[in-house]
Amino acid sequence: MSFPLPPAFVSRLQHDLGSDEALALQNALQTNPPISIRHNPHKFFPNNPHLSLTNAVPWCDKAYYLAQRPLFTADPLFHAACYYVQEAASMFLAHIWQQFISSLETVCVLDACAAPGGKSTLLASLLNKQSCLVSNEVVRPRANVLAENMTKWGSTNTFVTCNTPQDLGKLHNFFDVIVIDAPCSGEGMFRKDPAAIQEWTSQSNAFCSQRQRHIVADLYPCLANNGYLIYSTCTFSKQENEDIVRYLVENYAMTCLQIPLLPEWNIIESQETLPTGENIFGYHFYPHLTTGEGFFVACLQKTAEEYPTTKSKNKNKNPQKNTTSLSLAQQKSYLSNYLAPADDFVPLMDGDTLFAIPQCLQNVAQTVMQSLYCLKKGIEIGTLKGKDLVPSVGVALSHCISPTLPRIALSQAQAIAYLRREEVVLPDACPIGWCLVQYEGHCLGWIKVLSSGRCNNYYPTHWKIRMNIEV
Repeated sequence: MSFPLPPAFVSRLQHDLGSDEALALQNALQTNPPISIRHNPHKFFPNNPHLSLTNAVPWCDKAYYLAQRPLFTADPLFHAACYYVQEAASMFLAHIWQQFISSLETVCVLDACAAPGGKSTLLASLLNKQSCLVSNEVVRPRANVLAENMTKWGSTNTFVTCNTPQDLGKLHNFFDVIVIDAPCSGEGMFRKDPAAIQEWTSQSNAFCSQRQRHIVADLYPCLANNGYLIYSTCTFSKQENEDIVRYLVENYAMTCLQIPLLPEWNIIESQETLPTGENIFGYHFYPHLTTGEGFFVACLQKTAEEYPTTKSKNKNKNPQKNTTSLSLAQQKSYLSNYLAPADDFVPLMDGDTLFAIPQCLQNVAQTVMQSLYCLKKGIEIGTLKGKDLVPSVGVALSHCISPTLPRIALSQAQAIAYLRREEVVLPDACPIGWCLVQYEGHCLGWIKVLSSGRCNNYYPTHWKIRMNIEV
């Protein structure tokens, strides 16, 4: 692969890095991008014949580089969210988390610019069950993709919202951790997305920098005192990286934290001392030094509480939203049928759709649902159709699906047919009624087996595989 880089971009690299480093980086941008995946800790698989794992990603547990890029669409375990395809440098978030946040600590986390879901699925894997993740995306089509990926990941303590940073900022002191993977000029993704080169101009950095300042300023009020703000981009520009970190430290009650590194990682730390004596630390991933794409990250901590708190974390509210024909006893009965342990959850009816919210997150759920536009909340159990509840794919893919529900094992060919939303030819003597379909022990969704032996495929139409795949 080879493509020309914008002369203004090359000139800036030479100024910032020096001629030799700039040339090495340009050469790296002409190579094929590495491929990396991260396992879902709740859906771990010992051997996947479709993946050839080579080396572990050093700063993230259960993450690996692949020898080559397989056809992920042809792997049912990909659709079951047994793993997520994520750029390795962005997985550095796991290392930052382990340095500053205890796995035993109960926290409320915001992934503010979350689509398509790489960092959110990683955060969901890092959180304990008492903690909560709100994954937000302002662009609705991208938010729908985010909701799909978070549903497949299966975590019960996550919400997906579609709101502006201004909307989120009104939840004063609500979040203990905010991750902002800010929209940027995308220079670090040039070899992965050559179209980004065509969109880049010499004014891109200044335009993106202004937008990034607005985003961090709008979100600052919703960060709790002593909370952490993790800011990242996939660009090399100091205007979009260190300048934003400096802006936060100079204008808000924020201090920048130094992140411990291992020298063999070849991550470049930048450091600047302000006239006030405070230090600014930033961390650059350059493709000629690290196995991954271009990436920048910094971690800051809020040092003062400046707004009245929106919520009381100890206050217990029932998140019941709408009254329907389904009684509370019936709602709880459905939770008992589909979840284990069902006692960890409370039911929530939104129209004709039944959700399950973790008991410990009732107050958080109430605040989120009253303040934000939610696309996903807890676990979607099912939707009433007449007197029957049609089970949701969300509960099928969740970590808490009841082990007593009937299951049907599919071959790879059958699983691909199911994921294409085609009719699946089932073995004899399958249970009549609603059944989970599985591939290598991992749930894909629901079918309804008819007394005739045929079945109805209930895989979501908007998720189905449209590619022709030969198995």
